[in-house]
Amino acid sequence: MGVYKLPKTIFQQLNTIYRRFWWNHTDDNGKKLVLRAWDEFYKPKEEGGLGIRKPELVNKALTAKLTWRFLTNPDAIWVQLLKAKYLNSNQFWEVKKNTTSSCVWASLLESRDVLKPSTCWSVGNGTDIHIWKDPWVPFLPGYRVQGYGTARSQVLMVSDLFLPNCNQWNIELIRSLFPPTEAEAILQIRLSLANTKDKLLWNCCKSGEFSSKSVYKALATAGPSTSSRQGRLNWKRFWKIKGLSPRVQMFVWRLFTGAIATNEALAMRLPNIDPSCSLCHSHMESTDHLFLSCEVSKRIWFGSPIGLHYQSSATTPILLDLFVHWLEAKEDADIFKLACNIIWQIWKARNQVIFEKKVVNIQVIITSAQAMFNEHGYCTLSNSYSISPKANSHQRWIPPPVGSIKVNFDGATKDNTIAAGIVIRNSEGSVLACQNFYDGNHMGEDKALEAEARACLKGIELAKYLSSNSIILEGDSLILVNILSDDSATIPWRIRSIILDCKLLSSFFNSFSASYVPRRANCVAHSLAKLAISSKNCNSWMNSSPRGISHLVHSDIIDSSS
Repeated sequence: MGVYKLPKTIFQQLNTIYRRFWWNHTDDNGKKLVLRAWDEFYKPKEEGGLGIRKPELVNKALTAKLTWRFLTNPDAIWVQLLKAKYLNSNQFWEVKKNTTSSCVWASLLESRDVLKPSTCWSVGNGTDIHIWKDPWVPFLPGYRVQGYGTARSQVLMVSDLFLPNCNQWNIELIRSLFPPTEAEAILQIRLSLANTKDKLLWNCCKSGEFSSKSVYKALATAGPSTSSRQGRLNWKRFWKIKGLSPRVQMFVWRLFTGAIATNEALAMRLPNIDPSCSLCHSHMESTDHLFLSCEVSKRIWFGSPIGLHYQSSATTPILLDLFVHWLEAKEDADIFKLACNIIWQIWKARNQVIFEKKVVNIQVIITSAQAMFNEHGYCTLSNSYSISPKANSHQRWIPPPVGSIKVNFDGATKDNTIAAGIVIRNSEGSVLACQNFYDGNHMGEDKALEAEARACLKGIELAKYLSSNSIILEGDSLILVNILSDDSATIPWRIRSIILDCKLLSSFFNSFSASYVPRRANCVAHSLAKLAISSKNCNSWMNSSPRGISHLVHSDIIDSSS
């Protein structure tokens, strides 16, 4: 399934097996009773489906994974063999499929349509990226440049756009080869000092690392979204609820997606079915009637701890409205879970009336619902635990040890602008340097994280300028601090070059550490970043701080000495 595209008949057989397993009940003629379109089951859970994987899309995702390996492992023998046979001097993205293509090669070529929209190069030294044929500018549609007509013969590789013997853009050359929009987009790409190799990125993941799971998700969500009655329930929140039996949770999902075999639903599909309610025999057995407006259900709801007194009218909320309200209101979380157990017990009682000829006992239903609520709530509490982040627990700024300096950094964003604030202090709390940074034409998407990363880099650069040998770095972005502290941490692709430079520069210090602190212990850097946003300027202060910030510096000194 992960090597080449399978025939459609295989997918049809797999879908048949899935359906037979799910719709395991039949009518009197031995036919499967289908209550919901099967494609609805393939939808992600947050869209009202069950997240069952569609075989066709799984096949596409796995063959895309093989194609990604082909693109990122050029030295592998099987890759060299395929290139020698099919590519010659052609580009993989442009070569056409012919009648002599093997099944594997044909599958690789078909996967291009899956990969192309989300594949982009991260510029390192620029030697592996073709300017005109490869996707490499993340701020442009399709990540590709067109340039002026005469430019295509002048330069070929991205490294040709660098200054000689320098990992910096040749701004004059770029502006002469590309239209203004493309030129500005190229100049927005930050080049790393580390001079690393170019890397192919998968933009569907923040890390840029390829995974077949992310491909499947992209394929599954590519179609048009459908709004329906069950779409009103927040399914993402529903599936995260703890303290509900899996059986009850699945039943609630079936209820609100129309997959419950009420008498009304059966009468619409099968002959000779009495559509009347199995509990009161006086109304059609719809879901709203059976679980809410039936006289038996009314007494159950009123006698339960919820104490719901239901009076049916044209303006009275239906069952779904009540559950949507209880799910959305945090203070009603327990009410929602108890209500789920109540409707499950009503359904059980209804089935016992039909199949076991039992008499409904309202008190037993209420007691059973409460017992399930208490049992699963207790299990959730007894198995819960918390993990505290590895961070400084202090709520105020603390001076560094004698001989070290402390660098506090913070980022800020507003609309399409990002800003950074940095303050460096010694063991006495005295300011050695302050700096803020402003970028009013930012094109990236994850502005908050990039602002924090650029603030961090500016702080390290400023500490290096002060010729310090021992620095302590502090910021209120836990994600960024974890990336800096853990070499195995996944780096989001949009800040990859910044993080590489941070780690490169940090290696020049004799002692370097990065710690997370709460906002209260980082207020000076935070205020400097906000000042840059409001003033729209970049400023530096040596051995002092701006007038509007100095009171915060003094406050930190007083707090640290108390």
